[in-house]
Amino acid sequence: MVSQQPRSRFPLLLSYAYVREYKPEQVEKWFTDPRVDVLLDCGAFSTKNAEKEISLEKYMAFVSRWGDHLFGYLSLDVLGDPKRTDDNLRTMLDAGLKPIPVHVLGDGQERMDELFEMSDFVALGGLRRPNRGHCPRSYVKQKMDWAAGRRVHWLGYTREPLLRGFRPYSCDSSNFTGAERYGNVRIYMGKGKWWNTQRCDAKKKDLPLDVAKILLRLGYSADDWRNDDLWRRNSERDNTSMRFLAQQIVIDSFMRWVIELEEHCGVRAFQAATMIQKQPDYIWKGLDDYYQNWSKP
Repeated sequence: MVSQQPRSRFPLLLSYAYVREYKPEQVEKWFTDPRVDVLLDCGAFSTKNAEKEISLEKYMAFVSRWGDHLFGYLSLDVLGDPKRTDDNLRTMLDAGLKPIPVHVLGDGQERMDELFEMSDFVALGGLRRPNRGHCPRSYVKQKMDWAAGRRVHWLGYTREPLLRGFRPYSCDSSNFTGAERYGNVRIYMGKGKWWNTQRCDAKKKDLPLDVAKILLRLGYSADDWRNDDLWRRNSERDNTSMRFLAQQIVIDSFMRWVIELEEHCGVRAFQAATMIQKQPDYIWKGLDDYYQNWSKP
């Protein structure tokens, strides 16, 4: 199932691996916000890295309950196992569900055509591989040649030059969590330009005027930029209400990049969110800032 709503909502990706642990009222809030399109990932990549596995039966029950509120939901793929991936897809289809099928690493052109007979929208896996990083450009090109202009979603792959060159319908990444997980601070300056730094040396750099203006818009001063407390990760704090400067700036930057990318290239870059600690607050603030004049389709 893929929603045919006008492309004006913010593209947000949530993983079943995380949301299955949350209360129904929390799930309902995220899935029904009229400003977002939620794409549900089955969580195969996350659980593969954690050496855990998703229950097909429980996943099907979850999407049966919430599927009507979603932009779409992925079939339960099994990384490195095309046979089990196909079995899961057919089980979901036989149950009356409409998952987005996944063309996994090891699948060929014939399989691509077969999946498009089942759905008008196919997700491309194998572009980012557990513990190995991004695939080569030649692999992306091969997949896009097989897709032959049909609607595809790039799983976990947002290299901008390739997005602008191949222009898939959509893609996704975990950019929102970069500050929390890796200490990466990327501030979007607009028109494809970024100002990059690391948590460990950000305060050593001179703060450009344009960056200072972005901080000011978010309620931070140049002094805040040098405040150690505001750079502490959520897990390092006793006061959970204290803001995490780097996380808020990164989320704000990627929200602006996502909106600009779709406007200029027609590519929807779904941003993966864990929705834990302060992250939801920063996402809702961004929605309030950028969609205050937005009207529901």
